[in-house]
Amino acid sequence: MAFCSRCGSPVTPGAAFCASCGTPQMAPQPAPQPAPQPVSAQAPVQAVKKLSSLAKFLITAGILLTVIAVAVFVFTDLGNLFKSDEDLIRERIQAYEDACNDGDYDAMLACMDEETQAMMEMTMGFMDGMFSEGTGLDFGMSDMFGMAGAMGDYCQIEIRDIDIDGDYATVTVEMYATMFGQTQSSGEAELPMVKDGLNWYIGGTEHMIGQEMPDFPWG
Repeated sequence: MAFCSRCGSPVTPGAAFCASCGTPQMAPQPAPQPAPQPVSAQAPVQAVKKLSSLAKFLITAGILLTVIAVAVFVFTDLGNLFKSDEDLIRERIQAYEDACNDGDYDAMLACMDEETQAMMEMTMGFMDGMFSEGTGLDFGMSDMFGMAGAMGDYCQIEIRDIDIDGDYATVTVEMYATMFGQTQSSGEAELPMVKDGLNWYIGGTEHMIGQEMPDFPWG
């Protein structure tokens, strides 16, 4: 119940004047409402900055990886575009000679095409088995190949002639082996080679089918 501020008479709630003395009555004031808090703009800005930094990092990393991949391709296979087939063949045979002198079996296999690698692996595996059975030792021809690298430059291959026919070539070579201060020649042999993309490899067995098998210098 409200009362008049002047005469103290009861006043009807919401009345503008006192019924007894006519004194104006003050209207009730609404309860104060809490002021709305301003929304901070920093959170979304920081989130955008983080996403932008991540995007820049991913783009930069992608560009860097692309540049590296292109550089590797350019300075390996693509560089062969500026070399003649004869130069590439000579480089491959030199790599084969280096692999023999280093006793690097894997590098030697890398000088051959896939079919010739498979033939070599099968032959070496067969010889390993025979050697192990004959000696009772877990030691094979591939291990002996690695030990041969300790002898230094014992192998030398000289190219006598290169006959290129499309993606195939026959290279006449003579191999010399130096052991205990003595150098011996295995005589001339015809080394088959095949072109795969921009590279030449020792091999090309599909081209040799029906032809007289050449004398491989490693056999």
